[in-house]
Amino acid sequence: MTSRALLAAAVLVLGTGTATLLPARATAADPALPDDVVSTIRKANVGGALATLSAWVDLDGDVQPELLVYVVGPGACGTGGCTLWVFARNGSEYRVVGKIGPVQTPVRVGTGTGAGWRDLVVAVGGGGARAGWRQLVFDGRTYPRNPTVMSSQVKTAAAGEGDIVIPELHAFSDATPLPPAR
Repeated sequence: MTSRALLAAAVLVLGTGTATLLPARATAADPALPDDVVSTIRKANVGGALATLSAWVDLDGDVQPELLVYVVGPGACGTGGCTLWVFARNGSEYRVVGKIGPVQTPVRVGTGTGAGWRDLVVAVGGGGARAGWRQLVFDGRTYPRNPTVMSSQVKTAAAGEGDIVIPELHAFSDATPLPPAR
């Protein structure tokens, strides 16, 4: 992780080609993380302290934001970074449309699209991976699982491409503790 100052989390609403940056939502014991999202993350990361940085972003242009959750903790991180989850609303619940790792912060939303969804731009490096930026393209069902493996869904991105939606994290204590599964 880099040492740049932690930026305030923000909600980025992406619509018809224009982007509006809105004030950040409160994240302390974040009531914005739905119970089923917390449960899903907890089931995948059994044991250990977990913390998150999250952002609500309209990735598919339907004016209903998707939820990006960057999870930090022993089961979610390795030498190459941590896990980024992407959730979409499905009725009254949320479904996983991406579990991506290893990823470093910041996380950005790019200008490109795949299957009508905005591309994600993430930092990679460490754990044997060469440092750089990757553009992750949605395939109509999911985002690619591993951003260090180049494919038609994982492309090289320019540094600084896109809008930051999850800021750079330089200390575990800068993230919000994930509540216990409810």
